[in-house]
Amino acid sequence: MRRVLVASALAGIVVTVAAVSGCSSAASTSGQNASADVRVGVCVMAEPSDLQGHQINSASCAITVSNRAASMRAYTIDLTCTSSERTTPFAAGSMLYYVPAGQHTISSTGIATSGSDQDMTCQTRSAKVRDLASDDGSPEPWPSPSGALADALDATGPDATSTPKDPAADAAASAQAEASQSAAAEASASGSAARATLQHRALARTYTLVDYAVKLTNVDPSGYDVDDQQMYIAGTVTSHSSDTGTMKQFGLVVTLLRANGSVDTRGTLCVELMGGTSDMVDTTTDGGTPDWSSIRITRSPSTPC
Repeated sequence: MRRVLVASALAGIVVTVAAVSGCSSAASTSGQNASADVRVGVCVMAEPSDLQGHQINSASCAITVSNRAASMRAYTIDLTCTSSERTTPFAAGSMLYYVPAGQHTISSTGIATSGSDQDMTCQTRSAKVRDLASDDGSPEPWPSPSGALADALDATGPDATSTPKDPAADAAASAQAEASQSAAAEASASGSAARATLQHRALARTYTLVDYAVKLTNVDPSGYDVDDQQMYIAGTVTSHSSDTGTMKQFGLVVTLLRANGSVDTRGTLCVELMGGTSDMVDTTTDGGTPDWSSIRITRSPSTPC
């Protein structure tokens, strides 16, 4: 099988596509309304970055979530925002966040905008919550604010919230911004940057399943026909078990998730540890696209070897 290196991500900027990342679209849409439990706080802009000749930027916001359950839950939060350039409220996209029990302040995913944009403010457009399902595995809690966002949060306090712009005063500026062809080009470039950044983050992770650590090196298109796309997945599985003298054989299911929360494709890696501590594995999926944004790895109930 061919092994194509994954495109490198842009450094220093985290942006998001306007959609959900999570387990399945059915699970997300069936969640309970959680708008009363979600509050959007201050937002900060990152440093502008150059992408193919276009200046792009991103903002991230502090989101305080009150999880009233006794265990971790999945929150799908959809934001609407305004900024100095995009003065008409726009849908900033939604994202799936895993939040432990209790009240927690987390950092939103990046909201793509142009390099000259400033003063992003966001509010909750909608929020849904659901209990974790068995196929969710053991997801990691979404991280707390860090860097400039953490500093802004310390300066304003956790109860500070964004102030919406004046719609009447912003109408003319919005029309001019939306008419700009360069803005459209920047938005397109930002979408590609968002996907590359999220993919890079997913590949940079080490996935831990009890005594095994999984590090993926390749998740690449492997089809020759656009109507018959496949994905090539490869990586290394390392055992931390003290029982390395026994032959072990098992399967690991790798699920690629789109930014809207649906399953892009999944494949099963066959792991064979013949008395050693690591095994290089790969598989080619049936179907799939390059538009995935996150990865979930679970133990297979069967051994596909």
